[in-house]
Amino acid sequence: MGIRESLNRNPTVVTGATVAVVVIALILIFWQSRTKTIIPPTKAYFTIDDGQSVFEDDLQKTAPFAHDGAQAVQAHMFSCNNGRTKFVGFLEKMPDKVPQQPAGQRSGRDPPRLFTSLVKTPRNKDAKWVLKLGPDGAAIIASVRCPEGDGGAPMEVFAN
Repeated sequence: MGIRESLNRNPTVVTGATVAVVVIALILIFWQSRTKTIIPPTKAYFTIDDGQSVFEDDLQKTAPFAHDGAQAVQAHMFSCNNGRTKFVGFLEKMPDKVPQQPAGQRSGRDPPRLFTSLVKTPRNKDAKWVLKLGPDGAAIIASVRCPEGDGGAPMEVFAN
């Protein structure tokens, strides 16, 4: 007796098996397509010594702010090996005096951080702070490289 004859004699079993395979396939498709719940970070890395050391603090704090008697700025941390080792790629802060909109054009809100923030290279006290969205700021951000021997592309890592 062949397979075809067995299938023809037991149509209920064949139908049940087919439905089971389809249901299992749909469950697997649903399981894989679920969006993962991503919890946004609530902390950021900061430094008071141009990136020589870093500490975690509230992400909502606007840098610079006073910390242990010094001015803290945000330290953007990177890793080239999935977070096993981290290094400071660049520093970021708001200008000491935020530019104001001309009178009559005020919207009642402060200028967005994105448009006014400054960046500089880490571990260089003499480096100048430059506009993040300017050509010099873009060059600083683009110059972040992995330390020798780590290979790969640097990926920004965030505090928990």
